[in-house]
Amino acid sequence: MASAASLAKLQAEATCPICLAYLNDPVTTECGHNFCYSCILQCWEDLQETFPCPTCLQFCLSNDLQSNRQLHQLVEIVMQLGGTQSKEAQCEQHKEALSLFCEEDLKLLCTQCGVAPDHRHHHLLPIEEAAAAQKQKLKKYQMSLKEQMRNMKMAHKRLISKYLRLIPKMQKWRKELQLEFERFQEFMSTQYHMNIAYLTLGEKAFEAKLWSNISEILDHLAKLKSLGSEMTEKSQQADDVDFLRGVRSLQERYNNARFPPLLSFELEEITYFPPHYFGLEKLMCTFQVDLTFNPKSSHPDILTVSNDKRTVALVTQPNGADCSSPLCATIQGQDRFQSGRAFWQVEMKGTGQYSLGVCEESVETDSQFLYSRSIGQDSNPSMRVGMERVGIFLDYELGEVSFYDMKNRACLYCACTAEFRGALVPFFSIKCHFPSSLSISFDSEEE
Repeated sequence: MASAASLAKLQAEATCPICLAYLNDPVTTECGHNFCYSCILQCWEDLQETFPCPTCLQFCLSNDLQSNRQLHQLVEIVMQLGGTQSKEAQCEQHKEALSLFCEEDLKLLCTQCGVAPDHRHHHLLPIEEAAAAQKQKLKKYQMSLKEQMRNMKMAHKRLISKYLRLIPKMQKWRKELQLEFERFQEFMSTQYHMNIAYLTLGEKAFEAKLWSNISEILDHLAKLKSLGSEMTEKSQQADDVDFLRGVRSLQERYNNARFPPLLSFELEEITYFPPHYFGLEKLMCTFQVDLTFNPKSSHPDILTVSNDKRTVALVTQPNGADCSSPLCATIQGQDRFQSGRAFWQVEMKGTGQYSLGVCEESVETDSQFLYSRSIGQDSNPSMRVGMERVGIFLDYELGEVSFYDMKNRACLYCACTAEFRGALVPFFSIKCHFPSSLSISFDSEEE
């Protein structure tokens, strides 16, 4: 390391400050600086009386310079030393050993490159020292890469695990979708045959009524024709007494003659398709019902029901209640459904969890068809209040209960069963932590 540094100093001393190459036919100025003879002459080419030194700018009285033979021999020795020190790695430009390393440009340099304008103000290190510093950096990079690889492997493992968990879900959804479409196709086929049968029966019944009406009209025409002939014959009688005797009967028959009613050609349009196939707006307009809560089915010590029985809310701090435990309560609607279809809207305000839907009138925990959701949840629930509106559509004949997001006009969930048995009532459940509150209201109008 010391020999390399010493050689670098020698090479710097043997370099011309003007051309930055090894001194060629070196000469020494009056101030003691050395230059190539051709380089100093070129600098002083247009000068006559004063000749400044290119290094220190001291004025020389004459441009008559003497050749420095001893320095010339020293330069040759330095050039030979540089060639033997680095035959394997030399500067392509200066043919010198690469003894320095630029930390800014990360390049190997020779001594002449080190004093060049491109690297003059850069931080240069001897090769051994620079190699040790760069090795330390590479070790840090390796540690960082190992950490990144570890994180990527963990992320890859999580991604594969998530994908493997999704596969059975996707297969389940595919089967459910297939079953739903098969059920829909079966339903459509049934509805098609039912409608065709209805149309066929209606067509036959209409034909029977039509022919019956035609027969009545023809009979009536025959009677009118017969009555007209009798009136013609009667009016031709010469005897006035005989003529007047039959006038009453003819007039009574004429006055009692009534044209049979014509058959109406208007057909009643009937469809057996589920109403939700025709859009939410039509479903709301057709099947909207006005409901109220049944206070007798509630928990009076926890729930409060408004005077109009359209809003129910949790009491924020019931007497004797454990404030650390969540408040839970259920309530049913006043109305009962044993057939047909109905649609109602419910609005939730506050913070907590709710469930809504229908259940059998005589059962509290079983045979429920519910949609559950949290509302207004936050890291500090008491500081946030949420509001949601959900529409519920009950199709008793189809055995379906559908839930709709009234804000986005989207179906949230559909609960299906083979058939409903017995009366169904609207069912509601509320759960929240003190001091939060949650209320549910029936709403028959849109915002």
